[in-house]
Amino acid sequence: MSYSQRVLGPEHPETMRIMNSLACFLRNLREYDKAEPVFQRAIQVRENVLGLKHPETLQSIWDLGVLCEVQGRYLEALELYARACSGYKNGLGDDHPDTRRCSNGYPDLLAKIESKRS
Repeated sequence: MSYSQRVLGPEHPETMRIMNSLACFLRNLREYDKAEPVFQRAIQVRENVLGLKHPETLQSIWDLGVLCEVQGRYLEALELYARACSGYKNGLGDDHPDTRRCSNGYPDLLAKIESKRS
């Protein structure tokens, strides 16, 4: 159990941010097997505490999508990106920067999926 989990509790916003940051750090170190369960836990806690449409929950979902993409798990990544983008669009609107970031991520991933099929 981490210091923030012991002191602040597992559902404290700072603990959740640290958990997601740790997962991103592990992903960047290419420790994919270690990163994925931390992302899953971050998503689970954020969904339970903040809700399915909260921007921080959606960020964790997006970040897990990035992990799937770098591993070549393109269809899983696409599903996670779509889930995050739908949440951003419904919660923040079409013009919000996070919604636009999601939309910009699709063409590159779709090209990777198409090249894999060829």
